[in-house]
This record gives sequence, C-alpha cells and structure tokens, in this order.
Amino acid sequence: LKERGHEVIGCEPNIAESVVDGFENLSLDEALERCAFAVVTLPDKVFKENAAKIRTVAHYDCVGAVNN
Repeated sequence: LKERGHEVIGCEPNIAESVVDGFENLSLDEALERCAFAVVTLPDKVFKENAAKIRTVAHYDCVGAVNN
C-alpha cells in the first residue's frame, strides 16, 4: 500500500515504541481518527473492548475481534 502512495499507520497496543517495523504506531483513538479504513489483524483485548468504536469506521476484521 505504501508503494501505491497510501499512508499506512498501525496500532499495536502492546508495544510502546512510536515506530514499529517502519510504520507509525498510534493509540487506537489516534489511529481511528486518521484512518480511512481499518484492518484488525490481532484479537487483542484493546480491540475487543473497543469494538463499537472500531465499527464506526470502514474496517475489515480478519480475526473476529470486532464483528462478533
């Protein structure tokens, strides 16, 4: 996606670093404010507890953390 000119950000709640593997690592709230589309790839507690908030943006839930 980056190679096609899209901005790609991440939200890894268990890592405190601001950059992870070359991607900006934001809080969930910051990521949701900035994203046009969210992809949930981990069934982390933070995502499950904030499922309603995540469902307010266009998203794809790969692991059933948000849409169950």
